[in-house]
Amino acid sequence: MTKKMEIWKVDKGEVDVQYLIDPKEVVEKIEIGGSSLVIDGISDLSYGEELDLSNQLERFKNEMEEKEEYFNADEPEDLKKFLEVCGYENIEVDYADDYLDFVHENENRLVYDGMNKVFFSLTDFEPCEVYEWWNGSNYETLKHAYYDEGVIKTEIEITEDSVDLGEWDGRNWTTGGLGHHQNVYKVKSVDGEKVEDQYLLEESSQWQGDHTLGQVMSEYELINHLQELGRDVEEYMSAIKSLDLNEGFTKEKNSEQELER
Repeated sequence: MTKKMEIWKVDKGEVDVQYLIDPKEVVEKIEIGGSSLVIDGISDLSYGEELDLSNQLERFKNEMEEKEEYFNADEPEDLKKFLEVCGYENIEVDYADDYLDFVHENENRLVYDGMNKVFFSLTDFEPCEVYEWWNGSNYETLKHAYYDEGVIKTEIEITEDSVDLGEWDGRNWTTGGLGHHQNVYKVKSVDGEKVEDQYLLEESSQWQGDHTLGQVMSEYELINHLQELGRDVEEYMSAIKSLDLNEGFTKEKNSEQELER
């Protein structure tokens, strides 16, 4: 049995962080950004219609200034008032989140970009992939899009089973420190291409705020990693290679150790 995962490599300045992500937790959204209002109830407009509406808004703002009446297009109620003057009925206007769900209903949604003073249809934009996770105190958002090189995505297919590199230190099963764990999976394909002798090193933590990380390694790199950990290379590599045969690898643990893990 195999499963699909993704590695999102994020440039963090001096270091790159490789988040291991379940693709089922990734959703398609449209990036809007701040200073925008979303309008429900207006069918998809052509570019010419969007431009004409923007020009009408500018004229309307000038008229309101001449009458010395308050008007702010960045406020939902004021923008709704303008659109109703233009003949649009049964509409709702509200502040937009940075990302909007990519759904078919977007054909009846319009966005007003308050920064650039223009209207645009959501169907004008390509969706991006968004992944959100709780870091213990706040939600963090990662975005992957063809127009943004900040995140590089790698799609991998790996074995369902893995080999745990943790060993008993007298009190806990750990790898690389208290609360830290590592597992190795056999990689079957990378970005849709079948591969041989490639392995996924999964690094997880029990500490709040840490996200599971992943790194694809060659056999040579994996052997070096096992040596650095002080593991029995022959024993572990034999177990890892057996993953192709759907054989698990379980180190002997007594019941007391298992409960403390």
